[in-house]
Amino acid sequence: MEKGNGPISYNIKSRLSQQSRGPKKCPPGKELNPKTNRCRKIKAAPKKKTKITGPKKCPPGKELNPKTNRCRKIKMTKISAPTPEGVMDTKDIQKMCPPGKKWTDKTKRCNKIKTPKVFKKTKSSEKAKDVLNNLITINGHGSYSGHKIKVPPGFHILIPHRNGLDQDYTTPDADKDKLYEETLYRVGSLNYMEGWKLYLPGDDINNLGIHTFDDAASCPDIKSNHTLQKELIEKCEGKYHYNKFCPVYCTRVKGSTYDYLLYKGARKLKIKACRSYTLKYLFDNLRNQINKIPNKHRTKISPRKDEPIVLIPFTCNEKSEDSKVNHFNHNNHKKLNTIYQELIKNR
Repeated sequence: MEKGNGPISYNIKSRLSQQSRGPKKCPPGKELNPKTNRCRKIKAAPKKKTKITGPKKCPPGKELNPKTNRCRKIKMTKISAPTPEGVMDTKDIQKMCPPGKKWTDKTKRCNKIKTPKVFKKTKSSEKAKDVLNNLITINGHGSYSGHKIKVPPGFHILIPHRNGLDQDYTTPDADKDKLYEETLYRVGSLNYMEGWKLYLPGDDINNLGIHTFDDAASCPDIKSNHTLQKELIEKCEGKYHYNKFCPVYCTRVKGSTYDYLLYKGARKLKIKACRSYTLKYLFDNLRNQINKIPNKHRTKISPRKDEPIVLIPFTCNEKSEDSKVNHFNHNNHKKLNTIYQELIKNR
């Protein structure tokens, strides 16, 4: 066989015929690889990184970190760095705090501005047309407290002293068979030598302490022995003991028994101390406790659910043995509702 015949001879002929046709052509986007003589994708030339001349600029609220050359959030704790004119002024720092925040030197931070709770002014619709209708009285031994609290919405308080609970005082004892409320609801007046003071929602008032009387019937005794009170006192029973206070009926002696004390046909309530509590505790829990009374009894009681509650603490506000007695003024027959409306008007 002659040398050059076969597959080797064929490959040589193929190359010679390709060379005679000229260089191989590649489609758009490709180029000829001289090593493999095949078309390959054209690789884009890498972009050259341009060096930034001058200091890097950061967006508002950020600063350049010299170590990483990156922008970072400005920390308010480092605001007090020296400036050309000295340490930055507090007013300048305040301007850098976002809206609703202010600079606090103690924490060295922008802290949220605390807005005091504002109570709305008492509207005419929120006033009691007849104070005796909206009245609930507080019974017990009272003790002075200098701690101030706010009167919450829905409550008015009449204190039997023109200086309110800022003044310590004691009150005369009532007869065991006749309560203050019986005279008040029957004749419409019960006045003291030192007059009255009215507290409305939003007013600051001393957090009066209220305690049980040593010789008074306990809440368990009332449930066992007072038939009229059973339907209310049982709503104040807890798992281990009674609530600190309990709304019960005002009653009056009728022969050898007791009857409801009524005003305009409605039963009246008083607050019985089962244990010691404070005026603040009463504010926080009274409405919830009244709402536990079944509707069949609640509809017979004043005030109604949607009406303001006017409280009168028929208690002392005793600070020490030197607290003066605030005696009754039996010559003053001015109606309590008249006094209440005048106090509202003169606010």
